[in-house]
Amino acid sequence: MPRLFACLAVIMLLPAAGCFNSEKDYEQLVEEKNGLAAELEAANRENEILTRALDNIKGEQEALQILLNTSRGRLTGASGGAGAPLPPPGSEPSPTVSWGGWEWSIPADALPDPASSPEIPAAVPPPVSSGRVYQPRPGDVLSAIAARNNTTVEELVELNPFLRSRRNYMIWETDRIRLP
Repeated sequence: MPRLFACLAVIMLLPAAGCFNSEKDYEQLVEEKNGLAAELEAANRENEILTRALDNIKGEQEALQILLNTSRGRLTGASGGAGAPLPPPGSEPSPTVSWGGWEWSIPADALPDPASSPEIPAAVPPPVSSGRVYQPRPGDVLSAIAARNNTTVEELVELNPFLRSRRNYMIWETDRIRLP
């Protein structure tokens, strides 16, 4: 019996597969920690890059807003009315844009003087619609609709400006096409 007890004690002391091995487990934990630290560092770099890109976009939006406001001011005049006299160049301060430690000033001659630019002719009014509306059916094309209604594709496009933005004046069954 003592011999059996000694054999059992030896078997219990032998490391079996799946037993805790503190040195090996510690190394594995260190490797996992290093891998996670590298992933975290990469994620932080990506976050920093995205934050800088977002800051750049915000700066560009601010610069464009300043340009838009300046353009509107020059086109409408100082008092806000169309055709109002503009202040002489150099009398108004140049707007500046600060972004990322850099400053840009918009030169006074960046936009043309509206007084010296040619007049823009009044827009031609669109053709008048008869109030008739056509709802396309499957297989309809704009040229067939125009032919059936004794008109042209160009006139239909003038009456329905949304068609200009579509490739080949594509129509859908949900469209409502105004007819002359």
